[in-house]
Amino acid sequence: MTSSWQIRYSDGLASLTMARASVNQLGEKACLCILPIHSAGSLADATKAELLKLGIPESDILDLGYAVGEKNYAPMLAQIKDGSYDSLIALLLTR
Repeated sequence: MTSSWQIRYSDGLASLTMARASVNQLGEKACLCILPIHSAGSLADATKAELLKLGIPESDILDLGYAVGEKNYAPMLAQIKDGSYDSLIALLLTR
């Protein structure tokens, strides 16, 4: 049986790596971050802070939170569709 989880050594290192790869390697200009509501803070905040340091304007970063167990994603999908994001950083909770 294979596992789909990944060890994160620190939120600071993980956020720095994700943000730098998105901007420096992929050339992204506008980022969409999706995260579980209860995980707001640490990794989410550190990722957003690093994107800002890399020159992504705050107006081009959208944080979308979702409740674990949520069944209706239509409002979130509408925001994604209406935006002009060229990058998606998803911080997902797995069980």
